Parts: sequence; C-alpha cells; structure tokens
Amino acid sequence: MDMQEAAEKADALVYRTFRAVRPPLDWTHDASDHGSCGGSDDYGDVTRRAVVMTKVSDERRGALLGVIKRYWKKSGLKITKVISDKEFPEMYAETGDGQLRTGLVVGEEGQFFLDV
Repeated sequence: MDMQEAAEKADALVYRTFRAVRPPLDWTHDASDHGSCGGSDDYGDVTRRAVVMTKVSDERRGALLGVIKRYWKKSGLKITKVISDKEFPEMYAETGDGQLRTGLVVGEEGQFFLDV
C-alpha cells in the first residue's frame, strides 16, 4: 500500500477504536508524521497519533484498556505486547497482515495516547 492508503487505514483504525468505547471519549488528533520512501526496503511509514482528552480516573484506566483490547481482538488485531504497569500501562497490537501496528500508552497524568 502507498503512504496515502496507509494514512487512511490508520485514521480509520483510530476512529473505530474510539467509537468502540462507551460512554464516548473526547479525543483529538495529535501530531502525525511519515517516514521517507525509498531505500533498501523501498517503503515508507506513516504514523497517526491521537490523544484522549477525557479525564480517565485511576480506577477506570484498566477498564478502558480492557474495552480497547477486546475491540482490537474482535477486529482481527493480534495483541503483541501488554505492559501491566500500575501507573503507565501500555498495549500493542498489529493487523494479521502486519501492515498496521498500533499502541495505546497511558502517560504521566493519565492521558491515553494512541499511535497507529
């Protein structure tokens, strides 16, 4: 897939992931970037980022991670890594074909960051 198609698929994954959460989350796009095309592997990469603006309490962070994990699995993503740190949990997954990789990270103030 070319970089435009990758960006569109990444955006769609971000939207679908957040739509799976009830009650809805307030979120926004964060800075996105793309790697260079060409080189020995002859492909570039695109990264889409989103930040959850909703304040998620300490008590509900694990539940939110669980909802997203179940959604990703139901959608055919393979969970590749889970870091169950009490303060800064992280979760990573990829599509079956390996073309998209995603990560959900909880930051210092409890913000959730999603990268695809």
